[in-house]
Amino acid sequence: HNLSLTNGSENGNFRASLGVVDRPGLLKNSGSRNYTAKIDGSQYAFNKKVRIDIGALASRRERDEQYDIYRTFYSAASYNPTFPNHNNPETGKWDEDQTALEVYNPLGMQEISFKRKLWHVNVNGRLSWEIIKGLNLIGLGSYTYFNNNQKLYVPNDIQQGSILGNGRARLNYRDRDDLM
Repeated sequence: HNLSLTNGSENGNFRASLGVVDRPGLLKNSGSRNYTAKIDGSQYAFNKKVRIDIGALASRRERDEQYDIYRTFYSAASYNPTFPNHNNPETGKWDEDQTALEVYNPLGMQEISFKRKLWHVNVNGRLSWEIIKGLNLIGLGSYTYFNNNQKLYVPNDIQQGSILGNGRARLNYRDRDDLM
């Protein structure tokens, strides 16, 4: 979905837009949602001797990813089809073929949760002043913010979690901002 607004005159104009994209994934724990907002504007002042331009963009992406897509599909194609499609009620774990190298229970792999959230914000501006015909003074500035959060959870009821000891949980957080 997208919504845009525009308006303008000989002394200025603006444009604003909002967007949302929701893409469900094909596998359990997969899919993405993207949100964007953007606004730009220009305005003349003092008999068109001064021009002010501003812009802002913000986007957020939320992704639920399959942790190891190659291994998931490889395991689905080569896994023993006679194994049950549920946790073993006696052990509480997914049954695995211990003799198969690099092949894991593909249904158990669907329990791995790998989530990503990304933020990106940019604000910029420009001020130009025509001091005299042909001589301009121009100032520019911008600010950028970026954030990347990752969350990984590998439960201990699947072979990949058992190999790691007692499952795995990891948070990764990156944050950066720049001023220019």
